Amino acid sequence: MTAAVLELGLLVSGLALAAFMLGHEAMLASVWAGAASMNRLARFLEGTRLVGPGVVAVATLLLVHAVLAVRRLPWRWTEAKAYARKAGSLLHWDTVSWALQAATALVVGVLVAIHLWTAGGDLPVQAAKSAGRVARLAGTGFYDVLLSAAALHAALGLERIATKWGPFRRTAARRLAWLVLAGLLLAGFGTLIAFDRLAGGR
Repeated sequence: MTAAVLELGLLVSGLALAAFMLGHEAMLASVWAGAASMNRLARFLEGTRLVGPGVVAVATLLLVHAVLAVRRLPWRWTEAKAYARKAGSLLHWDTVSWALQAATALVVGVLVAIHLWTAGGDLPVQAAKSAGRVARLAGTGFYDVLLSAAALHAALGLERIATKWGPFRRTAARRLAWLVLAGLLLAGFGTLIAFDRLAGGR
């Protein structure tokens, strides 16, 4: 019973984070229409007084999701050694996707914490602030890595959910994952390019 509840919690928190990521990308994509467009949307959201509490809620949700997911990892030395020994002989998509999810989770966890600390401490949200932050970190590849890792993690997670909990066959779920990944990357990198142009005055 406890295992089922934990799995359900992992499912719900994963879906909630995926929904947040889609909403976050959609809000940031408003900069495609110009800084004024994004600023109007940001002022509207600020008017709801939900931005500050929202940052705390997302951070808490990330922590809960991480705690629920981390129990699956082979933390004991004997377990990790056994997994590494068998991984080569089990080199199929389920094994590869699980390893990719674990690796991207670590990357996302660290980079999102930094992003929430810097962006959440620089409210209210403004296009110029976001553009400046993207421009300052452009040389480090910070947002490129964060976007790529988060998109891949979300896509693989949705594939696993669609296969385990939904009516999708493996092939259909995998196609769904690639579509989600492509959409998130196109939208995300399009937004980063728009911020770069805004920061450069173009």
